[in-house]
Parts: sequence; structure tokens; C-alpha cells
Amino acid sequence: MPINFRPLIIKTLLVSIPLLIILFRWIVFSNKTRERYCFKYFPNGKIKSKISYIMIKKEKIQHGITILYNENESIKAQLEYSFGILNGVQEYFDSNGKKTSDVVYKMGELISTFNY
Repeated sequence: MPINFRPLIIKTLLVSIPLLIILFRWIVFSNKTRERYCFKYFPNGKIKSKISYIMIKKEKIQHGITILYNENESIKAQLEYSFGILNGVQEYFDSNGKKTSDVVYKMGELISTFNY
């Protein structure tokens, strides 16, 4: 009478697949890829930009929200990046901090523009 290995194989797969998913997530989203920030300043010392990025294979890639500032430290623009590509709503402001426009991108492709 042959031995039926099918239940053993199924049980092994049911245990192994979740572990492989956890391992994959740990590798992809480990400390090497966590979000970091780069700050740039005007010559007078006031903040010019706060750039969010991740490191992938020793390369800085913009990811997350980047904020650009006017010299009076009001927000000039708030940009959303997804792995180096504009993605989502990009907000633009005048020098007084009043919103002037929203520009919507989907993975680098311009979808729409709203002016206020």
C-alpha cells in the first residue's frame, strides 16, 4: 500500500507560505528602506526644503511627502512621490501660504489641475 504524502505536503505549504511572506516583507521593508529626510537651507539659514526619500541599493529615491518653502518659511509646495515618481495630489501655495492650485498625478502622469 503506497504512502499518501499529500496531507504532509499541504500542511508544510500552509506553514511555509506565511513565513515566506513575512520574510519577504522584512527584506523589502527593513531598515535599509525606511523613510529618511534631507533638509536644504537658503543662504540666510532658513529652511528651503524637506525631502523624504528611501535608500535602495545605495541610491536615494524620493518617496513620501516633499515640502518646499518660501524664504519667509511659508510652504511653497507639498509634493507626493512614490519611488521617485510624482503620485497623488501636489499642492501649491503663494508666499502668504494661501493655496493656489492642486495638481493630481497618477504614477507620473498628469491627471488634472485645479486652480483656486
